[in-house]
Amino acid sequence: MNTVHDNLSNCEYNTIITSGSFGEGIQMPGSDIDLMHVLKEYDVFEEAKIQKNRNTAQFLMETEDTKPGFVRLRFLHSNDKSIFELCDEMRCYKYFSNVLFKENFMTDVYSCVHGPCLSDKTGLFDVAYCLHSKSWVKPAQPWLKRSNNSWPGFKVKQNIMKHGVLFVAIGVKGSAYEQIEWRLLFSVGEKFLIYTFTHTQCICYSLMRILLKEQIDIDIECKDLLCSYFMKTILFWLSEELPISIWRPENLISCFMRCFRRLIYCVEYSVCPHYFIPENNLFEDKMKGKARETLLHKLKIIYSYGWKFLVFPFEISNTEISFPFEQIQLNQRNTNYVNNSNLQKLLSSNIQCITGYGITSDKLWENGIHMIMSHKSSKIKTMCLYYMSRMITLLETKQVKDIYDNKSKYQQYKTRISTLVQNIYHDSVTGWLKLASFFYKTKQFKIALVIIRYSLLKCTPEKLYPHMKKSGFPHDQLNIRVFRKMNFVKLWKYLLVDYVVLYPDCMLTLEELEIDVSPSKSCILKVPSIVYAHFLCFLCHNHLNDARLCQESLLLLQTTIEENYLLSTNITIGVSYNMLGITFELIGDKGAAKQAFIQSIRYYPSVEKNTAYRRLISLMFF
Repeated sequence: MNTVHDNLSNCEYNTIITSGSFGEGIQMPGSDIDLMHVLKEYDVFEEAKIQKNRNTAQFLMETEDTKPGFVRLRFLHSNDKSIFELCDEMRCYKYFSNVLFKENFMTDVYSCVHGPCLSDKTGLFDVAYCLHSKSWVKPAQPWLKRSNNSWPGFKVKQNIMKHGVLFVAIGVKGSAYEQIEWRLLFSVGEKFLIYTFTHTQCICYSLMRILLKEQIDIDIECKDLLCSYFMKTILFWLSEELPISIWRPENLISCFMRCFRRLIYCVEYSVCPHYFIPENNLFEDKMKGKARETLLHKLKIIYSYGWKFLVFPFEISNTEISFPFEQIQLNQRNTNYVNNSNLQKLLSSNIQCITGYGITSDKLWENGIHMIMSHKSSKIKTMCLYYMSRMITLLETKQVKDIYDNKSKYQQYKTRISTLVQNIYHDSVTGWLKLASFFYKTKQFKIALVIIRYSLLKCTPEKLYPHMKKSGFPHDQLNIRVFRKMNFVKLWKYLLVDYVVLYPDCMLTLEELEIDVSPSKSCILKVPSIVYAHFLCFLCHNHLNDARLCQESLLLLQTTIEENYLLSTNITIGVSYNMLGITFELIGDKGAAKQAFIQSIRYYPSVEKNTAYRRLISLMFF
């Protein structure tokens, strides 16, 4: 799924790669989303051969006097002289500064430096801007020839080698050249290796991460000594050392305990070799002193319980192993029932947060159509249509040029409708409501009302919606034969009632909601679809001067909110009350509007994001 998204995101300037546990398909509760921007305007070489015909900034990789796994990047050539501003001078040469490089990409949203990454204020996203070498670097050459027990296979190794390596902006802490050192990164190769894992290997990896999160990180003295990357490295080494036949379901406990023993060994001797560059000891200067002794003691105590500690301390069900998306609709042990717990996790997960991240309108259609035409797999085609549908929302932010001749206006009108129709493949309602918004904005209120009524027919009690509670799941509906055979993307198309999301500068944002999506604050507005439908219906009747139907729409909106119909969180209820207040304000009922805004603030007490505060003050003092 992430691969389809990444391929659609590809453009001439950069390639976006979803990495970390989220990109690998194993998402833990509280996990952030790691994204890598591989910048195509830079090239890294191991030999000093300037290629003047390339319109890129070119750097030479130097490993002299650097720790294994780290390099310096010496400037070779660029037609853009502004690159000098990102370089530091040493020994008459210019070297790419990792500090200046990261500062160059800092924004109000991504303002926190987190190692080689820039993080947003919420901590949800970690973004790493990377450089790329298309060739496989010499420090990692021995890995290609290393003897093993058939894992990874020859084809996998060749595929990893063809993708080259990445460089991220961080040096060795305390090094004399720390600000001009860059770390070698093998994230793409690691994803390929993870994708070759058997189910038993995946479970072992998940259990190691649960061990880290639920037992080790809760101890203040041990917290931050280990990370999931170390666990993954241990899995890689054991997978290479052991025959693939060992990793079978009946051997799960013994395989996991073997991983646990290797972790104890690594901590005890303060050694954890990097999988691709073993000379790089990941535990160097990290595992020492009292902290190491405390961690080792804790690990040995947990290990002494044997397999029994797996049963009680951990909530294994909280781990989301998201490889088999096409199977998420079925319980493996009972094919007569939909696995509702998996669906609930999916509705509450971060999977949809990355939708549209890094997408440019120029490449969306080109990449999407190419993928649909070039792949035989119907699952990939369906996934591609799903992402393209969700990404259409972001294209709405593109401002349309003023056109004065009728022919061009008509052509633009048809193009907009054609584009919006592509927005109906990711859920059952929101695409239609966006189309209705377009007709409302073009003052075609009667057409808008037809589409709104059709959309409301889809907002029925058996539908799924984001963050819904398991108790509200429509079990009978989900277990109808036709739905049991669907993968989750198709299931979303028929059963999901998603949010209507409005972005700053979106051409479909209603005039009545413009302050809610202020460009100056980079705010977006997520509105429950049924609330948006009743609100838009009210506006259409209001413009048509139909007082009776206007009042009817208002009452339906009010009833929907008060009964929490298809509403899941306090924030969505707060947003809904804010919109109810706007409707009362439009008909001149200031008293009811005040009460609605007060209710909105009660459920969503964010002065910065909830405009009910501003609207309430305006009613009280003006």
